[in-house]
Amino acid sequence: MRRLFTFLALVAAIASVSAPHNARAEAPGTVIAVYGDSLADGLWSGLYDLTKSMPTVRLLRHSHIGTGLSRPDYATWQNEVTAELDSDGDTVVVIMVGVNDMQGIRGDDRRGFSFKSPGWANVYNARIDWLLGQIKQRQIHAIWVGLPVMRKAETDEDAKYLSQLFETATKRNDALFIPLYKDFADADGNFIPRIDDDKKRSHPLRGEDGIHFTGYGYQLVAAKVLERIKQIEAASGLTPGGE
Repeated sequence: MRRLFTFLALVAAIASVSAPHNARAEAPGTVIAVYGDSLADGLWSGLYDLTKSMPTVRLLRHSHIGTGLSRPDYATWQNEVTAELDSDGDTVVVIMVGVNDMQGIRGDDRRGFSFKSPGWANVYNARIDWLLGQIKQRQIHAIWVGLPVMRKAETDEDAKYLSQLFETATKRNDALFIPLYKDFADADGNFIPRIDDDKKRSHPLRGEDGIHFTGYGYQLVAAKVLERIKQIEAASGLTPGGE
């Protein structure tokens, strides 16, 4: 966790020099598109806070509160994703989804399956594979962020189940997975509402619903994502955050 806070401090120092928002949007460099639900929307805000003064980073917000891979409006969401991937010129797509998926699902043939049943898993995995496949065929890097520990025991078990599906899917689709389950918990893996920084100052970490993060928490998650993007760019021979 100390390494995470060190990286966050470095990003914050870089971001201390202000830059016009419109210049940032027009500059070439790294294009980060964020997809997913309300957790992804919070992650987007954390990424914005950490990169708003980096003129070579273009951050795109494609998150939708209430969306999910098991939602009835999935077909509409598919069409939106395809159009956005074709038009944005992304360097990296970051995905965080799942809090609305702990429910039944209907396949393309309208057959319904209960959550966690074999049929449900088949349909859901196919949808994960479709999304990662669309990203891969466009030669875009994909980072899938797993779900964190949840306060309610039943929700926590469901989140862990979904994160296992996400992790397995990223391996078979040559994508990257960032697990959060052990990062924002106590030594026994239990939910914690607050967290100490490297100077032992306490900060609120999670929202009152026991699911979402606070603004500070989303910045911590965003720092993990930015660190992984930095590794991607280094491996590609690029300057992190630049051309």
